[in-house]
Amino acid sequence: MLYLVGVVAVAMRFGRAPAAMAALMNVLAFDFFFVSPRLSFAVSDVQYIVTFAVMLGVGLLVGQLTAGLRFAAGVSISRERRAQSLFELTRELSAALETRQIIEIGTAAVQGYFGGRAVVIALDVQYPDELPVGLDRSVADWTLRQGQSACLATNALAAQTWGYVPLKAPMRVRGVLALEPAQPRWLLIPEQSQQLDTLARQIAIALERVYYVNIAQQAVVDMESERLRNALLGAVRNSRSPWRGERLRPFWALQRWSGALWPPEDGNADTYRLGGRGRATNQALCAQRAGGRGLAGARGRHPARGAFRCGHTPPRPAG
Repeated sequence: MLYLVGVVAVAMRFGRAPAAMAALMNVLAFDFFFVSPRLSFAVSDVQYIVTFAVMLGVGLLVGQLTAGLRFAAGVSISRERRAQSLFELTRELSAALETRQIIEIGTAAVQGYFGGRAVVIALDVQYPDELPVGLDRSVADWTLRQGQSACLATNALAAQTWGYVPLKAPMRVRGVLALEPAQPRWLLIPEQSQQLDTLARQIAIALERVYYVNIAQQAVVDMESERLRNALLGAVRNSRSPWRGERLRPFWALQRWSGALWPPEDGNADTYRLGGRGRATNQALCAQRAGGRGLAGARGRHPARGAFRCGHTPPRPAG
């Protein structure tokens, strides 16, 4: 049983092959130290051969089962780590409101999971001023145009030390994710390659969301500007000052006959004084203002034309 405990410990720490080697070493050690003749591998009794076979079989079985449990635990830990990485990335991207923020968050998330160096190149943002050593801009442009990955796990440009993954959003490709992992062979593992594609998809969706949010905000601004413009134009079109429109048409005709029409010195915009042809002009203006009310109302206020002063008071009728 002590030998089996050793096999279990080796299998948990190192895996299947070391566990099998430990089981074989247990059988040889038992034969060398406890089976007569001792300190020799010779077997005097054939019954020990069956004992050795049972010990070896049980050791191999226990070692393989323990190594399988170790592998399953490692897979569960890796899946939990991938899910945690995706959750943190999604949570941080949901609060990003600018393209620069998405680029920084995506770069940090990819570097935190794969290690090494990562660069997010967005479609609406220019290339960084200083590109990392080994990053090929032409390969990034090819990935953006073709919408295909170029890395060790693909047939396209597999000799590149950097991996290039297109940022595919639901509507179009929004950029390129370039990655140089700490262990280049990680990209050959299907789970790791799938994780890289998932991270790239999350970044692409966030970039497209910000793009359409900006378009919606610009559309709202344009709509409000157009509404305000129409309101102002309507206000100007519907406004009527006292000296414009149909109400002053007789006075414009009178102005052409009598001379200039200007505001008085007292600054009252509703009161105008006529000049140019003297007393006859003033009498004509008073007659025009009186209208159908008679001369008694000449100094009054016409309901359609506001207040005017004529500068000449007509004589009152006798009696």
